[in-house]
Amino acid sequence: MRVEFTIGPDATAHADVLAAVDRVEALEMELRGPDGCVIPTEDLNVVDTHYLLSLSTRESLDDAKDEEPLTPEQEAEIEEFVQAWLEEHKDDVPSSGEDEEVDLPQYQLQVTLVDDRDVP
Repeated sequence: MRVEFTIGPDATAHADVLAAVDRVEALEMELRGPDGCVIPTEDLNVVDTHYLLSLSTRESLDDAKDEEPLTPEQEAEIEEFVQAWLEEHKDDVPSSGEDEEVDLPQYQLQVTLVDDRDVP
């Protein structure tokens, strides 16, 4: 895997990314089928989902600090739009009665196969 970055003001982050790439490559991970045979991959990465979600939350909070709060009229307009959308798409959206929070595993693997026909 080749990673290129321009070294800027945050050289520490740059070094951290390169160190993480080195650690993943040192694992020499392989994808194997149910019979134990290696399935050729172009790329295989480990993703820390919890870390990515924390970045998203942090960015949302930072963005919210710069924005003015919504007026009650704006909130009502948004709620009306959401309800209209839900009504239009009621057959597409599973109805559980409540919004369910999905509990994602901390680590996920992202795989790019050489040939998707290699997967049994």
